[in-house]
Amino acid sequence: MGAAETVSNELILSSAPAAKAGAASAVSETAYELGTVLGTSVIGGLLTAVYRGTLAVPAGVPAAVADAARETLAGAVHAASGLPGAVGAALHEAAATAFDAGVGAAALIGAALVVAAGVIAATTLGGNQNSVE
Repeated sequence: MGAAETVSNELILSSAPAAKAGAASAVSETAYELGTVLGTSVIGGLLTAVYRGTLAVPAGVPAAVADAARETLAGAVHAASGLPGAVGAALHEAAATAFDAGVGAAALIGAALVVAAGVIAATTLGGNQNSVE
């Protein structure tokens, strides 16, 4: 994140007139903060939705335990530790598989958003640089 912020700040500041560099810097910082918060919440929400949607609770798991397992991976691991042998192991494996699916989906969407941001930055900021003297 730090390297990307440095490059994006450089692109933004170099494309702004010197008299407006302070304003450009403030807008850049605000956009970074907003993007970080929104990205974390949206990508995290996607991960959670995929986890919950793909978690296949094994037969023999009580309803209350299954509900706890659907909430979070930690809840599933904790719930699985309280179940006997094969049922607990099956719940743990199902939760890990569902979480892996969520991470994969989140990473794919995150990578696509990074590429889209790069394309937008290249097309809107790339050819508009002022020379600094």
